[in-house]
Amino acid sequence: MAFVSSSSCCRAAFSQSSSLQFRFPLVRAFCVLSVGLTNLSPSSTSIIKTGCAQSHPLLPFLRKLTILRKDKGKSQQAEEEDMFLCQSLRTRKRVTFLVLMTMMMMMSWRFIITMSKFNSQSSAKAIQSTRMEGNASTVPSIVVYVTVPNKEAGKKLAGSIIKEKLAACVNRVPGIESVYWWEGEIQTDSEELLIIKTRESLLEALTEHVKANHEYDLPEVISMPITGGNIKYLEWIKSSTRD
Repeated sequence: MAFVSSSSCCRAAFSQSSSLQFRFPLVRAFCVLSVGLTNLSPSSTSIIKTGCAQSHPLLPFLRKLTILRKDKGKSQQAEEEDMFLCQSLRTRKRVTFLVLMTMMMMMSWRFIITMSKFNSQSSAKAIQSTRMEGNASTVPSIVVYVTVPNKEAGKKLAGSIIKEKLAACVNRVPGIESVYWWEGEIQTDSEELLIIKTRESLLEALTEHVKANHEYDLPEVISMPITGGNIKYLEWIKSSTRD
């Protein structure tokens, strides 16, 4: 009779925690083991007297085991989340590094291409200057632009420049139209352009001659260097102008 009461009491306790038994098989196994130990133990009368399975000595251990299993599951989930975050950060760092390296390579290539173009242009200019300076039969020469109000003024000024050997040649270009600011207003005039070829050393003397013989108060005198050309023509400019 005592054996039957003990078994029924344990079954009542197990029925109250049925969800715990099905969720955790290991807990269920320990519960079954506890029933057997209760039935075989001489102290079963104490359990019968209490009338409740909560006073069983293995129940605290089972509770701790359940809590440990829950904590272990949570810790595993937290570790998985941490590993996922670490992998994401590593991937972002790698992508950022690759993007920065690509941008640096593109900027380096652009810089190299720009420097190559600049060096090629500088080399070409240096070669032209060397050709001009290395030829003893020529001198540094320039082209000078001067505008005059009409045909007669152009003819007169060009003749005086050639007569003074301030230039080897003066080209007269008629029929040009100039639009410019003068005394706060926009002016439009028909003019003639003189293209003068001479030595670079004669620019100052040529400028003074134009200012002294020009009809304008502010005549145009603009020079540009000759970096190369027909050597024979450059030799002719040298021989046709004064020293």
